[in-house]
Amino acid sequence: MRRADQSGIGLDHRLVDFAGETVARISEDIAFALPGQVATLYRTSIRKMLQAARITVDQLVGLGVASPDQLGSIDLPGRPAAYADWDEVDMAKLFARPFALPVFTENDAAAAAMGEMQFGLG
Repeated sequence: MRRADQSGIGLDHRLVDFAGETVARISEDIAFALPGQVATLYRTSIRKMLQAARITVDQLVGLGVASPDQLGSIDLPGRPAAYADWDEVDMAKLFARPFALPVFTENDAAAAAMGEMQFGLG
């Protein structure tokens, strides 16, 4: 996920190869996307992304999720009460379907810093 603006969160689903290159991407701006919305976008887009990149699911090593710590507790203007649900989400369960892949989670700022260190792309 990426920060879209002060009104919510943008969803950014990518297939990335080991060189750090994006081989497929689907993004959608949804103000304060809730866990169910994120799971639905993933489930409806992952097969399309695999097909577009000409990759099979057995070539995937896992899913990486970058998200702010305590996402549901961040005080943003207009944040709905249901947004607090993020603090209780198990990311592995959220992304368990349609494929049983390992899920790796990282703080979004830390993930950005690691990407900068590894690839120098900012």
